[in-house]
Amino acid sequence: MKAFTGVTVSGATPALRRTTHHLLRTILTLDRAPYDAQLRVHFVSLQHIHHLNHTFKGVDRPTDVLTFSSTGAADSFVNDLLFGDEDCLGGVADEPNLIFGVEAGPTPHQLSSSSPSSSADDVGSRLSRSMVRLALVDLGDIYVSLEYMQNRFNASPSRCLPLVPYFNAAMVHATLHALGYNHTTPQELLWMVRREQQLGCRLAALSRRSPGYLPPPDLWDTK
Repeated sequence: MKAFTGVTVSGATPALRRTTHHLLRTILTLDRAPYDAQLRVHFVSLQHIHHLNHTFKGVDRPTDVLTFSSTGAADSFVNDLLFGDEDCLGGVADEPNLIFGVEAGPTPHQLSSSSPSSSADDVGSRLSRSMVRLALVDLGDIYVSLEYMQNRFNASPSRCLPLVPYFNAAMVHATLHALGYNHTTPQELLWMVRREQQLGCRLAALSRRSPGYLPPPDLWDTK
């Protein structure tokens, strides 16, 4: 079976769609996601991501990426069960990745249909580790605004990553949210930042060893 055929990218040029799709497949492989995982990435305008952020997150401003996870009420349980056994948290930067406006949450559809009585404890009583992996098959949706990233870099280039590293790091962060990582507590933040750093180092190593395997995305390609 071909891996990650359920990963789709919309709103991008063909070249950007190919490189983004390849980046996502690489991240999912490194994090040992199920090969039949489904993840949808949408490149949208600054106005669109502002609307989503305001409507579903209650934050009246645009942002770079938003993750709407399909794991719903399982988010906290997934985070604890799959990633709560980290015992090597050293080496976390004094100022971890704070450039992102990403927050994980249910999809817009789930926000209107989920039951308020659902809880991570209820999920925990029903799901085993393998069942949680099955729950992670549909990872949800990621929305990306390249315009926001460019504006943020232009406004403060000395405090922001260049656009391509910024994009790659944002995609790692957003994909980890889709996989169940979160940062609602200091402990969760440590786990997530640690994993971001690990994946970032591995992606950089892949790019150095095999530049053709993981080429930098052409974020402004018009073809």
